[in-house]
Amino acid sequence: TVKGPIASLAVRFQKFIYVGAEAELRVSRVTEASLRADILSDGVTTTTIDIALGTALPEPAVQLSSQHIEWSRPLELDIATIEGRSGLLSSADSDRVAKTFPHAARALGQDRLAAVAQLSTLVGMVCPGLHSIFSGFTIRAIDDSDGTGELSFAVRNVDERFRMVELAVAGGRIAGEVTAFVRQAPVAQRSVAELKALVKPDEFYGVTALVAGGSRGLGALTAKIIAAGGGRVAITYVTGEADALAIAEEIGPESSCVLRYDARESAEAQLAPLTWDVQQLYYFATTYISRQKSGWYSPARFAEFCDIYVDGFADMCSALRNPGGPLRAFYPSSVAVDERPRDLTEYAMAKAAGEALCADMNRFERGVRVIVKRLPRLLTDQTATVMPSESADPLDAMLPIVRAMQSPP
Repeated sequence: TVKGPIASLAVRFQKFIYVGAEAELRVSRVTEASLRADILSDGVTTTTIDIALGTALPEPAVQLSSQHIEWSRPLELDIATIEGRSGLLSSADSDRVAKTFPHAARALGQDRLAAVAQLSTLVGMVCPGLHSIFSGFTIRAIDDSDGTGELSFAVRNVDERFRMVELAVAGGRIAGEVTAFVRQAPVAQRSVAELKALVKPDEFYGVTALVAGGSRGLGALTAKIIAAGGGRVAITYVTGEADALAIAEEIGPESSCVLRYDARESAEAQLAPLTWDVQQLYYFATTYISRQKSGWYSPARFAEFCDIYVDGFADMCSALRNPGGPLRAFYPSSVAVDERPRDLTEYAMAKAAGEALCADMNRFERGVRVIVKRLPRLLTDQTATVMPSESADPLDAMLPIVRAMQSPP
């Protein structure tokens, strides 16, 4: 427990905490004048917090900008347009913030806590906005009885090499600095209309395919390729229902349908509403791949990957078998099986196990024929990073595969 008022607060967000992951707060150092704490996820430090105790310093109120910023959705700014930006954010509801975090409000002060809460709004909604990553902040408590609760900001430095933005902030009885990064803008998904110029109108006519994980990324692209060539696609999703429905709307109701599918649950039960006889399966079901871990190997993570990449694939193939002919399936493996990137041991092992399963299915199971391809890193909206990275065009990878799936088994 913090004893006494907070004079300054420094927070560094070192690694992501993924949705659904457990987080643990550990206090690592306590003195009469300071406190240090860490937030850990899976044993890895994701956040460091340094608190200095003491009274607020008398300091005149400074307003870095008088221009109010209005927004109804996150502003979409390019790194080249951020230099020199400044603005003023309306006051947060300090009473509501204090009721939500009463202990922090007592230690920092209700107005200051509301201003700290506004820092997330600043980074995520205003500057850098939509494509931002909040890296950290350092603020000091000031005694500016003449100031307002409005938080002002001004960009002090933009490092385009690392896509890093440094901002000064003042208002709400705090002053300090904020650091953020600007992610690469998401890759624009090719439209069905664009893809129709690349395939023959009837190239995939008569094909009925199920695209597992077809709401985004490679799955969405594959669904559009098949539809552009005259085929029908059933698109599955786990959490991206809106994305899946948008893809289906673009394709058209005669050539598409949408259903929820979780690879960790029974495929037969989930596919029961599907009335189409599926001839082809494209299996892009996945989970979070890049995550922190404290040790060199996690049996639980390997089991989680196998649930989807091995057991889930086998279960879906079994559920889709039909007497009209063998099911053609595409299994996307990864160059990680050979390259073995750091911290992806369990992922590479699970994909290798999936390859072994596919090989034996082709040897012993007459009702299924599987094409396996080790895909490189492909440029999609799910692989956008802060720094530019070498990625292949997903269309160059997937169009030959979709065409190969039309060949006789």
